[in-house]
Amino acid sequence: MFHGEGSLGLDFISPSRKCIDTKLTQIGEQFCGLDVNTPLGGELPTTQNPVLTFNALPTAVTATSTGSFTVAFIGTNGGHLKKVVVESASTGIEYADIPIVPGTPVRSDLLFDLKHEHVYVMTDKKLSKVRVHDCEQFKDCNQCQGAKDP
Repeated sequence: MFHGEGSLGLDFISPSRKCIDTKLTQIGEQFCGLDVNTPLGGELPTTQNPVLTFNALPTAVTATSTGSFTVAFIGTNGGHLKKVVVESASTGIEYADIPIVPGTPVRSDLLFDLKHEHVYVMTDKKLSKVRVHDCEQFKDCNQCQGAKDP
């Protein structure tokens, strides 16, 4: 049994928290009990090829699942919000590029509302509420569904 000795976190990201007790017995000293304490940091880097690349620098990311896809919202240093559908570990599609405040970087605090119907996007000059699904541009539900807006 792990008795919660040690701390969890990297101080340069956020203050460390004390680990708590866990019933797991097979853990290494670098973890605070995997069932309740999420480890952060490590010695081996994780690498992966990108599913998409952009000309703009990403400044914020949040994501949600819809059916079998992951939908990511990516804020840029140019003041845009990109809606990206990640279909697999190697395939992604940029579905939309939404101007928020062109020329002003999107801040890192992208948040969904409680129902995941909107994402809140901040720049230094503006707070925007953006629909996750935007069917208003279509004449009817069939056209919206045909556009495959995730």
